[in-house]
Formats: sequence, structure tokens, C-alpha cells
Amino acid sequence: MICKGRRSKGLLMAALIGDLVMVGLLFSGTGAAGAIGLMGSQGNKHVMWKKVCNVFGKFCHQAAASVAITLLASIVFMLLVVLDAMKLP
Repeated sequence: MICKGRRSKGLLMAALIGDLVMVGLLFSGTGAAGAIGLMGSQGNKHVMWKKVCNVFGKFCHQAAASVAITLLASIVFMLLVVLDAMKLP
């Protein structure tokens, strides 16, 4: 926190819970983007969706790199939340 005065434990716990919710949303969004990217890469025979990465190769490579970087950033954010939780009084 920015202020050096007395900190409310309830406020710190609320911030921690908010951070944990955001980590969950971040990981679920990354997983959803990865699933859609995989479907675009391999297609789906059950619903007759064809592969689109054969046509849009550059876009698929950029999307795959984006998902990988987002996953790395999600892990870093989760580690920051864990470090913050360990410092709680």
C-alpha cells in the first residue's frame, strides 16, 4: 500500500481476494484463447470446422505468441499475489 499509516486487515484481505479473482479470470481467459487457437490450428471434425491456420498463417503465429506471452504474464502475476499473501500480517 502507498500510505505508511495503520492498515486495515479487512481491506488487505479484500484486496487479496480481488487479486485472486483476477488471477482466476486471467488464467481462464488465457485457456479460452488457447482452446480457440488450437481449434483454428487443427479444426474440429465433429462440427465440420476446417483448419484456418493454413490460410491465415501469420495471424495464427502471432496469436500463438500472444497466448504464450499472456500465460507467462499470468504466472508472474500469480507469483506476485502469492508474495503479497505471504507478507500479510
